[in-house]
Amino acid sequence: MYKNSLYEKRSIPDRVKELAVLALFTVLIALVSLIVMDIIIYPLSYFAVTRKDTFNFIIKDMSIFIILIIMIFFFVRKLYSLRRDGLSKREIAIFILKRPLYYSAIGLTLLGLTIFITAFIYFILMVNNDLLIRLTNG
Repeated sequence: MYKNSLYEKRSIPDRVKELAVLALFTVLIALVSLIVMDIIIYPLSYFAVTRKDTFNFIIKDMSIFIILIIMIFFFVRKLYSLRRDGLSKREIAIFILKRPLYYSAIGLTLLGLTIFITAFIYFILMVNNDLLIRLTNG
């Protein structure tokens, strides 16, 4: 019935060999990741512990600076594309003012839904816990 199936034709030793290769590959990947982690993460964590101020400056201040540069780049690029599309300065200003409000409304809606779903799950688990306590204590 299963003459054409490759899995049915193979014997148990063949399957064990395949699983052994997969297991060996998994172990090798774990060892490589451990070595890479020791090479990269250990010096970085040592630097963070010995020179806290420098590390905090690099991570905090430089990250904020890079994020600001990226945001300014995309803002200027959007202004350029809107100007190229033929929008007037007034239309561009309305677009720039309206866009953050739109995404803020979406964000607040998602936050409200998340709070509602979390409260609902908490309520269900609380009622379930009370029910289990009543069932076990009689």
